[in-house]
Amino acid sequence: MAKSRAKICALLGIPLLIVLGGVACALGATFWASHTDDLKRIPDLKNLAVDLIMYANDHDEYFPPLSSKPGRLMFEPDEVYPDYVSCPEYLLSPADSLSMEIGSKVAPGFFLENGRYFYLGYTVWDDATAEAFAEACRQRRENGLGFDEGAIPVDHEVETLRRLGATNRRETMLTLEQLKEPRWQYTRHRSSEVPVFIERPRTYPGRLGLYVGFPLPLSRPVVGGTVLYLDGHVEFIRYPGKWPMTETTIGILEGLGSAEGQEAQRDVTQ
Repeated sequence: MAKSRAKICALLGIPLLIVLGGVACALGATFWASHTDDLKRIPDLKNLAVDLIMYANDHDEYFPPLSSKPGRLMFEPDEVYPDYVSCPEYLLSPADSLSMEIGSKVAPGFFLENGRYFYLGYTVWDDATAEAFAEACRQRRENGLGFDEGAIPVDHEVETLRRLGATNRRETMLTLEQLKEPRWQYTRHRSSEVPVFIERPRTYPGRLGLYVGFPLPLSRPVVGGTVLYLDGHVEFIRYPGKWPMTETTIGILEGLGSAEGQEAQRDVTQ
């Protein structure tokens, strides 16, 4: 009798498992089909690193200079588009509701001016250097100075911050003694630790949870942003969290950002 019950349960269980498996596959297929464009934007951001390297090849190994306009933490659109950055919509956040198809119909300059990402243009690696950069940035703009120099002086032990480019992206060949000197501090921080683009922190919907490293695609929304590093990799970081998603650094960058840029950012997400 017991064996008969076991056989019956087994026979009934097989169809049930098939049905449940089919439902799971359908839900999974729906999720991935619905959000393919959302998920691809993180690797798409990596393409910007390639575009900037192409720019550097034609500009003495430097990435585009930071705009000298007050309130802008981005290079000028005309500096890179369309010769180098052919798809500015890469700067759509993975959390944006706009599809790439809709995004491609928007004026290209919008993506480089909407305040979604911070571009510093110089090697910054912690709260202290972010603060030093911000002060130097304000002073240079007040004095009508640009950001096309290879380094800018800052009130910090390193004395200068190097401009981002292909040269400081590669491994720098220095002796151990040189690495101990404060002026070479930037080389201690590998290209995988120096940000090129820092997303303004925002709420990521739960449906992206799986892709950005959380356990389920339907997990609760999380506040944070993506960061493109000098070595080309992209990382999602919670806010507040590890640098550069600290309250200090984000507060500094927000302070340098324009009201127009913040308003444009809100327009994209609404």
